[in-house]
Amino acid sequence: MDTRATFAMLCGVLRRLGFPHLLFPLLLLVAPLWSATDPPENVLVLPFSNLSANRNLDWVGESFSVSVFQSLCGELPFVIQPEDRDNALRQMNVRKYAPLTKASVIEVAVNLDAVLVVSGNVEVVPGSNGARDTLRVRAQLYNARKLRHIKDFDVAGKMD
Repeated sequence: MDTRATFAMLCGVLRRLGFPHLLFPLLLLVAPLWSATDPPENVLVLPFSNLSANRNLDWVGESFSVSVFQSLCGELPFVIQPEDRDNALRQMNVRKYAPLTKASVIEVAVNLDAVLVVSGNVEVVPGSNGARDTLRVRAQLYNARKLRHIKDFDVAGKMD
């Protein structure tokens, strides 16, 4: 996976979310994470957990994971299917939208033979004094083979 693929994934997600103004700063922050000579590696996208108290918003986290999955599938041939991911979570007795610890994220990845893992969460922050609510999305990228956290992503914006 090269920098272009990582950046393309994030750009697609930000465009879908309506945050195109964050693309340039993100371009400046993205550094090469892998060399072009690395062998292809399986990538896992976990469901984004819903941190708000409203369980009716679990679909928002799933929507983000589907968007990231689709963006990665356009760039990479080795992205683990959501059905396989859901089966692994079920076998581990992990609730699909539960917030996961780093250890759980790595364990799911190892069980699915994934090297790179994208996980994250979504949170709706209520607006004060009649202001619109804010949607905050946080994502983390891990290398399960090296047991290493690679990068954090944090995006927030007003909801329409």
